[in-house]
Amino acid sequence: GGFLPVGLPMRTLSILGIGVTTLFPLCCLRSFGQLSRFSLLGTIATSYVVLFVAKRFFDGSYGPGGAFFDASTHPVLQASGAVGLNANMLVLLSILSTAYLVHFNAPQMYAELEPGDAKATKQKKFAMVGLYGFGIAAAQYALIMVFGFLTFGRATQGNVLLNYANGDLLGIGARAAIGISMLFGYPMQFAGLRSGILEAAGSEIDLPKGKHRLVTAAILGGILGVACLFHDLGKFQAIEGALLAAFLIYIAPPMMALRLWGGPWTKARFYTLIGIGIVLTVVGCKVTMA
Repeated sequence: GGFLPVGLPMRTLSILGIGVTTLFPLCCLRSFGQLSRFSLLGTIATSYVVLFVAKRFFDGSYGPGGAFFDASTHPVLQASGAVGLNANMLVLLSILSTAYLVHFNAPQMYAELEPGDAKATKQKKFAMVGLYGFGIAAAQYALIMVFGFLTFGRATQGNVLLNYANGDLLGIGARAAIGISMLFGYPMQFAGLRSGILEAAGSEIDLPKGKHRLVTAAILGGILGVACLFHDLGKFQAIEGALLAAFLIYIAPPMMALRLWGGPWTKARFYTLIGIGIVLTVVGCKVTMA
């Protein structure tokens, strides 16, 4: 502890250290092709977490008589005679929305497909990439959520991996794996954020190398500062999902589509989707902050 700057906890130093040594170089990359190998590492890491939570549910390590069972912090699920609806389910819905927050990078991903392909071939390849990518992401989210809740019930924390014992070596590996997944998947989201900020400021996106790094450092520095202040990952993701994901998924696309298609039934569908998005945003924020 003697080598640490006074007043800075280890968590803050870790965030800043990872940001400077790892995130900054990755976020400076301009092409998704350059990030593909890192993205694959993230997918493999998340797949390990899926296998881990499934294994711990089936082997009973956290159930009565299990090696890591603690009745005071890990109560078993109690059977219920009926399935009830709870307003807190909207918090879950908000969190689930964050699984699809990277779809604003779709135009850049499409543009980086083989330039020599015919339009129909390129669209077919893009459709398969979207199908596999979103399909794998949805399956991973669902399996981790289901097995985590089946293992810990109402004691499940916002970050389910915090429920697993510190002495669980496979659990330590799962925490490291999810860290790798977030680390190498983050530049994908950052690229869209940087492009959006530059476009909103009226600046060109393809900046010279020096300016590109300077803008990246400024944006990433602000994000790291916010990250040092937040501790409850579950609540933060719920708020993010209710405010941003709901807008990007349910509201913004139909608003843009209304400028392209104008049939009465088409407009009715788009306006309905916008209304659903507004309701989910308002109610989700209210329930999350309650």
